[in-house]
Amino acid sequence: MDRAGEDIRMPFQIIRNDIVKVEADAIVNTANPLPTYAGAVDRSIYLAAGAEDLLKERKKIGPIPVGEAAWTPAFKLPAKYIIHTVGPVWTDGRHGEAEAVRSCYRNSLRIASELKCRSIAFPLIATGAYGFPKDLALEAATSVIYPFLLQNEMLVYLVIYDQSSLDYSSRLFTDVKEYIDANYIEDQEQKAMQAASEGDVTISGTIFHEALDKGLLTPETADRILAHRRQLSARLDKLKNGRDRRAESSETASLEKMLERDSRSFGDVLAEMIRERGLKNSEVYKAANVTKQTFSNIMKSQNPPRRETVAAFAIGMKLTVPEAEKLYEAAGYAMTMNNKFDVCVRYFLSTGKYNIVSDNIILDENGMPMLGAR
Repeated sequence: MDRAGEDIRMPFQIIRNDIVKVEADAIVNTANPLPTYAGAVDRSIYLAAGAEDLLKERKKIGPIPVGEAAWTPAFKLPAKYIIHTVGPVWTDGRHGEAEAVRSCYRNSLRIASELKCRSIAFPLIATGAYGFPKDLALEAATSVIYPFLLQNEMLVYLVIYDQSSLDYSSRLFTDVKEYIDANYIEDQEQKAMQAASEGDVTISGTIFHEALDKGLLTPETADRILAHRRQLSARLDKLKNGRDRRAESSETASLEKMLERDSRSFGDVLAEMIRERGLKNSEVYKAANVTKQTFSNIMKSQNPPRRETVAAFAIGMKLTVPEAEKLYEAAGYAMTMNNKFDVCVRYFLSTGKYNIVSDNIILDENGMPMLGAR
């Protein structure tokens, strides 16, 4: 278990392993349309499961059309079922290849649901011998997996044999990489000004304006610093001149109320945001790549969850950047520009990229933790 009782398992995960070693209720095989086996993934699954037994069951099914799926027992594999689906051979993208791959994912997930599977492991369908471009295959996969997870309780694994197996150098990731390059600030001067970016009212006017000029402060953060400093200045004047003691007492009481309100748990603040948006709890935790049990633990705990879980809720609720900053603050964090993860989250929110499955693939490519409970 993790902070705020978080479980390490998330509804969607990318794992690097050989798919025949993955422990899931169902694993998906990129199958040959005819009852035979060939190709890297197909062959390895047959050999690991017991080729003779599996082929005998596969022959009972007969030919499988492109985009369709069927299942067999998993025999010697650490799974209950093998779901066999036939991907398209890539021609030029104008012959229904993308829709065929989406059908592979949809039909595989449908069968897994009918079999009452709690988990399913996918390879990146049709990207091997069939030559489907990996970036387009990822887009197809996420376009099906994300809406499925919004409606169903199931763990979905995308299994990558090794990092080089998945070439992310494509247009799917160009925009976010350019955004990171343009906005991520790593130099020592910025680190020295982190207090400013987090709203520290003790900074000098010079540092404040320099940080503002360098783009280290959002307009909202700058406004909060200025408002706070004006309030502080006014309060010091009143104390110095001995005027309006009653008003000062009233301000103190108001400050105490503010502190009391700010002492609410992260779960309390999250629950309020959910109510304000008219959302259901299930809509939020599914969109945030968080399990039902983990969500329940977070709502009951007085301790905040991890940064990547807070960010996941921000994306799951489709918050604006200022709203996300408030949610961060409720967990004791600040969304800064010298944290590459936060820069990516800011990009997702500001561009409306709320598909947490594709967001996690981008984060994984950039060597960052995935959004969700871990």
